[in-house]
Amino acid sequence: MEKLFIIAVLFVATLSKAAGPMGDEFAQLSEWFKRTGPKRGEAAPDFKLERARGGTVQASELWALKPLMVTTGSYTCPQFRSATTARRELVQEFQSELNSVVVYTTEAHPVGTPSPYFNREMVTEENKKEGILLPQPQTYEERLAGARHCRETLKIISFVAVDKMDNAVWKAYGSSPNCAYLIDTHGQIVFRQGLFEAAGMRAAIQKLLAVEKALRLPR
Repeated sequence: MEKLFIIAVLFVATLSKAAGPMGDEFAQLSEWFKRTGPKRGEAAPDFKLERARGGTVQASELWALKPLMVTTGSYTCPQFRSATTARRELVQEFQSELNSVVVYTTEAHPVGTPSPYFNREMVTEENKKEGILLPQPQTYEERLAGARHCRETLKIISFVAVDKMDNAVWKAYGSSPNCAYLIDTHGQIVFRQGLFEAAGMRAAIQKLLAVEKALRLPR
């Protein structure tokens, strides 16, 4: 319970910053979530999920073609929403060299049921102000509908893969509300963030692309 309380304090402090991921609280929370996910140098968890737009998407098929950035998120997560523009700009910047997929997960701050990060309902002030008062989906069809609404409202240009109701992919990647992983074309994790932050991810992408380009040069 003590650890949960600390997480709650940090999470609330982070989410109260409408300007986005800034400050010591964000860094501490990001580091905490990194402890729970797969590590750098490990094989990335593969997944095949329904897409919000229809059809399916498989992670290993994407990273076999180009390096892959995987992020997680839900519409009720203010951190995920606040990072929308930075995430979109990053995807656009590297669109010819990078694949990107958002895994739509369990709602972080639903109305009427406990948040998966707390022992009680935890609707943020941002959600109240923006009128984002959504219940936790009880069926996969409801989650798909929520993912479609999120994709359209936030104008997400990445693939949006919708996690199943057992939340297996969310758990496999550490159960963060907005983690980010960079995976090379061999399916190995080369960089990870407990919470997505564009500047750090951009630097990691540039470094990976430079390494892969060097490996392709004739000797």
